[in-house]
Amino acid sequence: MTPSQQQPKRYRREHVTVALTIPACPLLLEEAKARGWRLVYLWHWNNVLPERLKPQGALINELPGSPLVRDLREMGCACVRLGNLPHPDDSQLLAILPDHEAEGRLAAEHFAERDFRHVAYWGRNPWGDSLSMFVGFEKRTEELGMVCHLHRFRRKRNESSKTNASRSRHEFSQWLHGLPKPVGLLAAGEWQAAKQCIDVCEAGLHVPDDVAVLASANSHNLCQSCLPTISSLDLDEEGRLHMACDWLEKLMNGETMPKEPIMIAPKGVIERESTSILATSDRIVAEALHYIWDHLQNDLPVNTIADMVGLSTSQLQRRFKTALGRSVVQELLRKRLDEARHLLRASNLPIADIGPKLGFHSDSYLYRSFRKQFGMTPAQYRKKQ
Repeated sequence: MTPSQQQPKRYRREHVTVALTIPACPLLLEEAKARGWRLVYLWHWNNVLPERLKPQGALINELPGSPLVRDLREMGCACVRLGNLPHPDDSQLLAILPDHEAEGRLAAEHFAERDFRHVAYWGRNPWGDSLSMFVGFEKRTEELGMVCHLHRFRRKRNESSKTNASRSRHEFSQWLHGLPKPVGLLAAGEWQAAKQCIDVCEAGLHVPDDVAVLASANSHNLCQSCLPTISSLDLDEEGRLHMACDWLEKLMNGETMPKEPIMIAPKGVIERESTSILATSDRIVAEALHYIWDHLQNDLPVNTIADMVGLSTSQLQRRFKTALGRSVVQELLRKRLDEARHLLRASNLPIADIGPKLGFHSDSYLYRSFRKQFGMTPAQYRKKQ
């Protein structure tokens, strides 16, 4: 065979093989492409490592003592666990975990910012995976001078699902009616939050006027398709995945593993209708607040707001001072700045467009007010976030 008849050698690009027991979401696919990883989803082999596969790294949700982890570690494969709770053997297998205590603290601060003095948590007995979140929630409420109410529901042995659900709703309704109003309720997850919003309404109470509901997790489809829409914690799953990829690359390059799990705090709160309120027992003030918050982009003279709720300007001012400790104009500016901060953090909207959207008549007024309130300009705040 002449040289010209010989088959040319094919160029074979070298890849780092990374095994997965977590779904290959679009963000992970982007991370893998940028890092030159070839992803292999072990679900196709029932999460059992096939003999012919020799990965250099693995992103897993298996516990440290599982047979798969044992096999991976025996072949010298670097592993990172994306779990939900700490494990006693996390010193042997690096875990990137959500910081549930930080979630509880953030929920307490969200209610405190809205002037709630009473907050509540409806938990299960036994706790399951929500204990650390409640610990953070309860501790932070105490630090902020709030009162935390707790009720834990236990399923009875041999009780049918239908009976259990009926008894749970009845106990929840009784407990709610006995709480001081208004009250902020932290729910363990978006499904639980949706259910509790429905149960609150069926108990003859209103969300958020009587009971403001905050979900400890966020499913956009679910939280935005409820009536009312449900506020939720933003758990920064993208940041957790990026951190896991960074650490897997470090471990594959021979760096030493941390002895403690790496905890990822939530990014913030995505506010929707279920907590879009300031806590006040004055129904007229609450009605005025709803009107203000729904019309931030408009000119809002105090007399216009007073006319909407059927009071004189002086009467409305007195009731705001009594209920909130600030004037109508001060509350209007506070809410506009709070919304500006949210848009700077959660959107790419140009700063020049944020002011008019929230009723600031000039960029200079927004900049002066923002700097006075938060100690930095809007641009500095966005860069910091």
